[in-house]
Order: sequence, then structure tokens, then C-alpha cells
Amino acid sequence: MVASVSLLRLASGAWAEDGGKAIPTLPDGVAYHLARTLHGVEATFCRKLTQACETTAANTLAAAPDVNLIHPGVLKYLREIGVAK
Repeated sequence: MVASVSLLRLASGAWAEDGGKAIPTLPDGVAYHLARTLHGVEATFCRKLTQACETTAANTLAAAPDVNLIHPGVLKYLREIGVAK
């Protein structure tokens, strides 16, 4: 379960405690595809993993203390689906 939650944080543009990106070297395309894949199956994933119910595209944006902390690949996806400007 820990690995799944970590993957959710990663794909959701999770930021490190010090304010830096969790994985600054993650290619934008990889982050984009992880976010698209995970957020594309939000409802199904939520039924299988309770923590996934809170990791929605909208919550990802709302939880970020600064939009600049969201991985650029994830932000691209959030813009495409209309969650971010």
C-alpha cells in the first residue's frame, strides 16, 4: 500500500517537505502519463485503495501550496482536463 500511495503522490505532482519537487529529474512526459493514467481511473482506484479517493485531479491542484510546485508534466495534464488554468 505504501508504494501505491507514493506513486499517487508522485503522479499527482507531490512536493517535498522542503518545498522542492519530490523527484526533480522525472521527465515531464513520464509525469504527464502517470497523472493521466491514475486520474483516468480515479473511481476504480478509489474502490480498491481508500487513500486514492482523496487523490483526485481537483484535489491535487487545491492541495498544492503553490501551483509552481506541481510537476510541469502533471500541470500540463491538469490544464488539458480543465482543472488548472
